[in-house]
Amino acid sequence: MKVNDKYAKVKIRKISPKKLQKIIKQKKPFIIDVRPGDFVKISYIKGSKHIQTIELVEASKGFSKDRSIIVVDWAMKQSPIAAQYLKLNGFDVLGILKGGVERWKTEGFPVEVRKNSK
Repeated sequence: MKVNDKYAKVKIRKISPKKLQKIIKQKKPFIIDVRPGDFVKISYIKGSKHIQTIELVEASKGFSKDRSIIVVDWAMKQSPIAAQYLKLNGFDVLGILKGGVERWKTEGFPVEVRKNSK
């Protein structure tokens, strides 16, 4: 089986912003934002951790497998593959944010602005 075939078989749930808000309140998942870090200012979902997709393999070595994970990005470009990788490696991935952080903001859900540390 090729790597692409293995990833294609991993189904990832797309979660609407409204549903994600409920999940955050009930389950307090670990939210990983996998967008590239070449922004001066970026809006984040409050409490999320910024880990670029290219850093995910190394960073995931420190993740707890006991905590559910939500993966987000700007508009669902990187989050599906990041979520598939995590799920294939034994993490409890609840899903990805449908429409990404852009939709989250558009629908009026809270964000925080942090300056990039680089």
